[in-house]
Amino acid sequence: MKKILRNICLTLAVLLTLSAAACGKSASGSTLIFGKTDLSDYVKLGDYKSLSVDTASDEFKAEYDNQLSTDIKREDLYAKKYEGKVAEGDTANIDYVGKKDGVAFAGGTAEGYDLTIGSHTFIDGFEDGLIGVNIGDTVDLNLTFPEDYQSEELAGKAVVFTVKVNYVKSSDMPGIEDIYSQLGYKSVNDYKSDLEKRAVKNILFENVVNSSEIEGYPEIDKKTYISAVYKFYDNNYKKERGVSFEEVLASNNMTVEDFKSQIAASAEGQLYDHLISYAILQKENLKAEYDLSEDETVNQEVLDEMAKVYNVVKDYLYSNAKIK
Repeated sequence: MKKILRNICLTLAVLLTLSAAACGKSASGSTLIFGKTDLSDYVKLGDYKSLSVDTASDEFKAEYDNQLSTDIKREDLYAKKYEGKVAEGDTANIDYVGKKDGVAFAGGTAEGYDLTIGSHTFIDGFEDGLIGVNIGDTVDLNLTFPEDYQSEELAGKAVVFTVKVNYVKSSDMPGIEDIYSQLGYKSVNDYKSDLEKRAVKNILFENVVNSSEIEGYPEIDKKTYISAVYKFYDNNYKKERGVSFEEVLASNNMTVEDFKSQIAASAEGQLYDHLISYAILQKENLKAEYDLSEDETVNQEVLDEMAKVYNVVKDYLYSNAKIK
């Protein structure tokens, strides 16, 4: 039971803090929760219109480094190795041109292709021919297509592949020079500029949270939130394991009501920042809304909408702040 509850707490945090790392555009629509409740009786907002951030401060430097570290530790990012030799098992990023009788043939050219050496993705000799090649070098591979190759034009024909090894994906921790293009930025400077903006926005938001006070939580919204979390688990267990979450709880000597009681006990802490965000949305008539019913299953679409709530609020704070 303790393991399940730890996982629950993790998911609660994920459900409400995904937006901290999101970089989306301002949203339109309605609110996930708190959308139909007047929050003026629940939240006493601190100053959020005359804030400032000094980009030379230790506070800023720490948050900037935190944003960079969060990006670098993403599992889908990788470091690029520009020195050494290609080895069996490496994933090499290559450009290649295949020619028959000196003429490039259809389907034989590509740039920036990721090829895992030893995957047998290409014809015999192609991958083996890259083993031992220096990263950065260009080599010619004299190969022959198999007799039963699907293209009659190439079946059994001798060809030459000119291949450049751009880099090898490394298991080392990526650095800023490795990841900016993988994250969709045109240059390192563009990426650094966005890191700075994210850091400033997070500091501004944190300052507002720290200066605001929560005087209560709308019960109807807590109920909706608790129900949504239960639906999230129930849907995932049915989809991935073919069992209901109620069955999983029962196997751990818990009932649905036990589960919801546990969620209720932690809901206020999880909803704290969210409630302040919506209070600002309401007061400034900003649009970042998504109405969530008690019967709705939390999915990626809902999580994306949830992330936009924070983006809209942080954009507003940033637009009114003084950045030194």
